[in-house]
Amino acid sequence: MMTPQKQENLDNLRLLAEIAGDDYYFKMKKDDFDSAMKGDENELFYQYYLQQREKGFEAFQHEVGEQIKAITSAEELHFLIACHNYDGNQWLLKQVIENPNCAVQTAKIIYWLSGADYLYKVFGGLEQVPTDNISFTSAELLQYIERKINNNGFKNDETLEIPELDDYIDFSDLDFSQQPFVNIPKELRY
Repeated sequence: MMTPQKQENLDNLRLLAEIAGDDYYFKMKKDDFDSAMKGDENELFYQYYLQQREKGFEAFQHEVGEQIKAITSAEELHFLIACHNYDGNQWLLKQVIENPNCAVQTAKIIYWLSGADYLYKVFGGLEQVPTDNISFTSAELLQYIERKINNNGFKNDETLEIPELDDYIDFSDLDFSQQPFVNIPKELRY
């Protein structure tokens, strides 16, 4: 069981990771950045964006990535993605999936909330998503998850809760005995 302090630290790391995966404010000219952030100077995200701008995009990303790599608890990795905005960047998700302590339960949540059902329905499979399509980076992440699961690359931690995703995904629409859904690894199915 995580302490409230640990949860707060992970919430801060999640915010750092969201910023580390986003170059929008990093690319802004200083005057534009100052204008966009006017009134937010006391906010934690402002301080993190300043750090990103001072250290450089890659250096900041590397530093945050190292913090995520240092996590040895499947529960903590699971917590990191629990409140992730899946419409945003996927940098944090990739870091969590690449961590050797990531559990299959965590990968399963990332897999479905990253749009596996949509990509299979629309394109007939992840490898059919065109490189110029907005969903291509999601397809790459999902293919990575499938490869890793097929190679037994995830831990199994049955203490981790997998939420019902029926509010987001219509699983009744997916017949895992038919193409293209038959290609989804059994460990990822609902």
